[in-house]
Amino acid sequence: MEKYFEGIGRRKTSTARVRIYKGDKASTINGVP
Repeated sequence: MEKYFEGIGRRKTSTARVRIYKGDKASTINGVP
């Protein structure tokens, strides 16, 4: 199981979900790497 930080940003009606994995340089935004 990987450790990651998850954040949710909202503005008006939009929502963005961000996952930043520990030790990895790639991050996932809205399920897209």
